[in-house]
Amino acid sequence: MNNQTRSNLKYSNLVSNSKKSLTEISGRYIEDQGKEKFIFQDIKNKLKFKKNDLILDIGCGYGKLAELIIKDSKKTKFSLFLCDIKMIIKKLQKKYKADNLRFIAKNFEKYNFKNLKFDKIIIYSVIQYADNPKNFLKKAYTLLNKNGKILLGDFPNINKKFRFLNSKFGK
Repeated sequence: MNNQTRSNLKYSNLVSNSKKSLTEISGRYIEDQGKEKFIFQDIKNKLKFKKNDLILDIGCGYGKLAELIIKDSKKTKFSLFLCDIKMIIKKLQKKYKADNLRFIAKNFEKYNFKNLKFDKIIIYSVIQYADNPKNFLKKAYTLLNKNGKILLGDFPNINKKFRFLNSKFGK
């Protein structure tokens, strides 16, 4: 079983655990609950979401950060494409309904985006799970509009950061 499949199974089990908070589901420690608003504000400041933007959130997850981005997409009126594994997308579709939301229930690297180009792409707490991070990033860059931006965000906790930094790509 490859790293990404193993991570997907582990995350599916975590999301299914109704005793976990949205913070814990995101891979953060319970004592960090509420700090997602600062992460979101940082993302928003860097990407400067605008009305009618096409935004792709790769590996969006089912945590508090996804919730904040979804709420802002409605307020700012940008189109938000949420890409994650099938189980996560099903939960998001059940919880959030809006015309500006698009759901992609597939492994990002295997999905055919056809001619879609995005103004902004969010890759937050995801890259360490990719089996081939270089190919993952190459594909993301091909999906950007000419003046588009990609935000490659943090690692969710010290254990995953250590594993990433010890991988061939992380070194």
